[in-house]
Amino acid sequence: MQDEVGLPYLYEMLEAESQRLDVEIQNCSILEAEATLIGQQNQVRFGIVLLKKCENFGVLPSSDFVVLPDTISPSSEYRVMEDVETDDPRHWTELTTPDDRLFRLYGGSVVIR
Repeated sequence: MQDEVGLPYLYEMLEAESQRLDVEIQNCSILEAEATLIGQQNQVRFGIVLLKKCENFGVLPSSDFVVLPDTISPSSEYRVMEDVETDDPRHWTELTTPDDRLFRLYGGSVVIR
């Protein structure tokens, strides 16, 4: 898949930039410039973490992102159900977390498909 081919290059590019910034930060003697470099370093590291999460969860540029609208009632929530191939809600099962808690979504939650 084309999207997956680009990830090693992106990691290499981000790691190289991170190393370059490390050297600049070590050699910097101006406090304001060092603060700017540290901010840039934090952005690069954030990008690496985000890229790894996308890779781990299979999020690709072709993935759909949906922001759930606010609910009608402030105290209501969205629930994720498996319909087990029936329209009868009595047979549906609700998604739970690995520690067996019910999984809830709220207005503003982002769903990635």
